[in-house]
Amino acid sequence: MTPKLLIAAICIGSFLQGYCQYIPIPDPNFLGFLQTNFPVCISANQELDINCSDIQSVTSLNLSGAGGNQISDLEGIQYFSGLT
Repeated sequence: MTPKLLIAAICIGSFLQGYCQYIPIPDPNFLGFLQTNFPVCISANQELDINCSDIQSVTSLNLSGAGGNQISDLEGIQYFSGLT
């Protein structure tokens, strides 16, 4: 592999790795809520893509009636940067 091609591959790999960051959602009820309401932000491994534009643009969440009474851990909600 030529040095230029190697450098390009490293740069592209670094960019792609930094673009998607997935975190596990420990509460199955909160995960179910996210899968229903933000399906494009959940990976095949059932982890939340914290860079997903759908979760960053949300300004409010209504968890009542959607298993909200059974959610005991909101780990991951801190990545909804638009919540007020």
